[in-house]
Amino acid sequence: MKTKVAIISIIFSIASGTFFASNSLATMSLSSGRISILVDRETLSVGESIQGQARLDAPIICPGGSDPCDVEVTITSSIPGDLSISPQTLIWNANQWSQVRTFSIFAQPGGFNAASENVSVTFQPAVSASVYYSGFVALLTPAIFTINNPNYQAPVSQVPDPIQKSTVMSYSPETETATLPTVIKVLGSFDRSVSNISVDGALLSRNAWQQSANSLSISLPAVVLGPNSIQIFNGAVPLLQSLVITGISPVHTQPVSQSSEKMRYLRCIKADHLRIAFGISPTCPKGYTSKV
Repeated sequence: MKTKVAIISIIFSIASGTFFASNSLATMSLSSGRISILVDRETLSVGESIQGQARLDAPIICPGGSDPCDVEVTITSSIPGDLSISPQTLIWNANQWSQVRTFSIFAQPGGFNAASENVSVTFQPAVSASVYYSGFVALLTPAIFTINNPNYQAPVSQVPDPIQKSTVMSYSPETETATLPTVIKVLGSFDRSVSNISVDGALLSRNAWQQSANSLSISLPAVVLGPNSIQIFNGAVPLLQSLVITGISPVHTQPVSQSSEKMRYLRCIKADHLRIAFGISPTCPKGYTSKV
């Protein structure tokens, strides 16, 4: 009958650090005795693997001709999506007890959303019908592995925008002749400085407005025909209500024609002699008198 013994755990520290590669396998002994576990290095980069070996120190002998007569050790990760293990189960048949079993521990790219994170890799209890291996508790030396995650960027804390306390009570004019410059007078309460003003999405120059605690004067270089949407920005949310100025077609007045003054005739008398004077304001010649 197969039995399980106590859990063997390796704690991996995933942190920002320098990657040091080892040229030879088995630079660290994680356990020794009936089942020996060795790994090739102490450091690991995201996208890199640690190579490990496991070996038995004696033949597998099972009582009563038990079948199967083997030893199984399963390796698990606490975050298998980020730290994967292959293969997950190491198996020795009775006639393979002297063979070395290899495994790899791989840090997945895109995982580990922190600069430092503790991850455990657990060697589950050996499962075997062998009395020698069943119930064995390996002596484990915990190892700290440094994993370099150069692409990790700590999230930038977002500072919420201030709550809008300014208000617009009224504004004028609401209509203006198109193509002409105009000044919009806004009344309300303005507790924050105006940072920008846009007209149909285009920002005005910084000297285009004057502000006080209760009023705002906005100079528009020109009004276009139809609605002109004016948005005031002061860094608070929600935004202040938009101002809509409607541009209307200019009225072309017809010049008033000057009627010509009426010409008239004037009868002028001297003795028995009659003369006629003609003009706008005719007068009689010297010595003549007008006759109505």
